[in-house]
Amino acid sequence: MVPRGGDLFGSMACVPHLGGLVIDTMELKSFEVRKSDFLVVCGPGWLKDDLNKELAKDGLHFGVDPSSNPSVGGMASTGSSGLATMKYGTMKENLASLKVALADGEMIDTRSKVRKSSTGYELTQLIG
Repeated sequence: MVPRGGDLFGSMACVPHLGGLVIDTMELKSFEVRKSDFLVVCGPGWLKDDLNKELAKDGLHFGVDPSSNPSVGGMASTGSSGLATMKYGTMKENLASLKVALADGEMIDTRSKVRKSSTGYELTQLIG
């Protein structure tokens, strides 16, 4: 299985050249703001500009700023950065946790949704 996001630049990185199944993630747009934690839980299909429009309603801003308008899933998979990296960090520093579907269908959370945790392996950085 190969996940496919927005494919903004036609990179064709999602083509399973040895056969397989492509899964489009652009319709995965769950959304929850935890304002007191400065945390947003969202699906990989959100585009950066659309996410910031929703966050602005709560007085929040997503600081990772690549010059294009990529999907959250794409930014997570590439460790996206941009002009505001020195101020807000890259996507890797802004990921609190990932919900991942493993090859056998099991769903896991890579860590608890808190900023600092020293329990278990650092799966967010390994997978993201």
